[in-house]
Amino acid sequence: MLADAETTHPQLLGNGRTGVSPRYAGAAAALAIAARRLPSAPRGAEEVSFGAGGLPGLRRLVRERAVSAGLSGERAEDLTIAVNEAASNTVSHTRAPGTLRMWQDATAFVCEICDTGQILDPMAGRRPAAAAGNGGHGLHVVNQVCDLVELRTGPWGTAVRMHMDRA
Repeated sequence: MLADAETTHPQLLGNGRTGVSPRYAGAAAALAIAARRLPSAPRGAEEVSFGAGGLPGLRRLVRERAVSAGLSGERAEDLTIAVNEAASNTVSHTRAPGTLRMWQDATAFVCEICDTGQILDPMAGRRPAAAAGNGGHGLHVVNQVCDLVELRTGPWGTAVRMHMDRA
């Protein structure tokens, strides 16, 4: 992830200082990374399919699992909001059901929403949507409340992986 960040960000923050990234490669690098699939979820990850009517249950499940994983109530609520935004995009923009996967790693609780849709802008959610525009705010919210968001999209579909540190 750090090598990808060095090629996709013109400036980096390290040791309390901001500096120019010597490996910055411009927008083409971000496009190439966004088109790569994420590594598979670990074996044992919980997996749930959902459709339009399943969002309330999905929210309850995410909040319950996040609290059980050690997230504070506020952080669990933030993650629940983020997952709801990503899942709502699935319901609004695709015809097939979506998939939620959840797991813990050494430092974080992770939720991933996958669907059959494709996002044309690999920077979606990384910058604020136009105030007057319809839509485009959900992925921005996801990026604001999660500690790390990985978005990958291509002809195979889209995956939004949201990490919340447990510490």
